[in-house]
Amino acid sequence: MQRKPIRIDYDSTWKIITANLIEDFIAFFLPELYKDVDFSYPPEFLEQELYEMVEDEKAKNILDKLVKLRLKDGSEKWIFVHIEFQNEGNIAERMFLYFRRILDKYGKDITAIVIYLGKSTPKQHNKYEYGKYGTKLTYQFNSYLVAKQKEEELIANSNPFAIVVLANLYTLKTQKDLEKRLSFKEKVYEIAQSRNYSIEKTTELFIFVKDLMQLGAELEAEYDNFIIKHKKEEEMRVASKGMQDFMNRASIELYGRSIDDTNAELQKSKEALKFNQEALKDKEIIITRSIINLKDKMNLTASQIASILDIDLEFVNDVLLKLDK
Repeated sequence: MQRKPIRIDYDSTWKIITANLIEDFIAFFLPELYKDVDFSYPPEFLEQELYEMVEDEKAKNILDKLVKLRLKDGSEKWIFVHIEFQNEGNIAERMFLYFRRILDKYGKDITAIVIYLGKSTPKQHNKYEYGKYGTKLTYQFNSYLVAKQKEEELIANSNPFAIVVLANLYTLKTQKDLEKRLSFKEKVYEIAQSRNYSIEKTTELFIFVKDLMQLGAELEAEYDNFIIKHKKEEEMRVASKGMQDFMNRASIELYGRSIDDTNAELQKSKEALKFNQEALKDKEIIITRSIINLKDKMNLTASQIASILDIDLEFVNDVLLKLDK
């Protein structure tokens, strides 16, 4: 089904996650600079200095970032970041203007980058050129074109901003197909969830993805149900690990060895197998009790219990059948 495209505030969502994950931003977009930054000194945002240089009140609403970094050699580096979606005006000329004003007023060494979020980009996307009667000037800056990025490379990249770019790329590709966007949104969630990011980074990514990859009320409800289901499956996985730990602790308390240790010994020789027959019987008792607890306390199905305990479904059904009797 084709739906009317949803208006998305690309610029603001990017501004927020850039500020909150600035170290990852530098590592992803400016890797050579990242090697030289001393992040024991927190990055400092200088938007107020930027606004003071802009006389036009309308221009003060621009979503640029000005960041001061401390390098490992003790010097300062200023980073000017411009987020651009609509390609309004002459971006290259504006980038040169800000460079000149920052240099004139503060005399600071500046590295600049433009992140182009939309499908279209200007021909001069990374430099400003001026030439009159033999006088020439070229100002070149870093640029990154989201629409030109390759999906497989982003998925393979472990930096959180690879997921940010991937979400933006998928959003551009699905401006008139929200059902497909829902599928992509679920995919991005699973990729982010599979990474071993901190809780803080994972939360920032989930907020970004939810705000950027908008679906409309109906499909958003489907996405929320997907998240709930995914979280339940994750809780079951954690419960499975917890139950295995519990069974091992119980076995240690009863017999001085864990079930895992017992199983390892059983693989060594037939003599070890005979020696541990009694322990195996008690393992069955522990598993049976675990099945009953999962059924009574979590109201899980036989299939779910078998998956959690990694045991045969038929055995679980037999235990539950006897329990009903």
